[in-house]
Amino acid sequence: GGCIGSTGNGTEVKILGGQIVGGYAESSGGNVYAGDHVALTIENCTIIGGHADNMGGNVMLSNSNGVIKSCNIGNGVSLSNPSSGTVYGGGNICAYASATMTLEDCHVYGGYALRNGGNICLGGIANDESVSFYGTLILNGSSAMK
Repeated sequence: GGCIGSTGNGTEVKILGGQIVGGYAESSGGNVYAGDHVALTIENCTIIGGHADNMGGNVMLSNSNGVIKSCNIGNGVSLSNPSSGTVYGGGNICAYASATMTLEDCHVYGGYALRNGGNICLGGIANDESVSFYGTLILNGSSAMK
């Protein structure tokens, strides 16, 4: 993650309030990256302007559990380099490889992905119950390819 990154079985990360702005990652998670069984909680935050050369412009969950509440997440960019074999994107958020994600009372807006999911991309998710949206507004995302 360009600003915050965590990996490791059983790691718990809580971000409670504040702003995460303008991070860059050569791989995934421009602002925040959680991988390999991290329990990530983000509440009452503004997460904007992240850029990832691969997946998850603002937030990347890879084989991790994420709960995001009362946040504004916007203007993220995912370039999802096709030469790397990546088929997922997620300008603002990418949940990938058996990740679980809950978005509650969030605004997700203005994301751009070169591939799949201008705002949110769900790739390799285990089942329909792995992702939940409650009171969340998702708008104005764009993607160049499907």
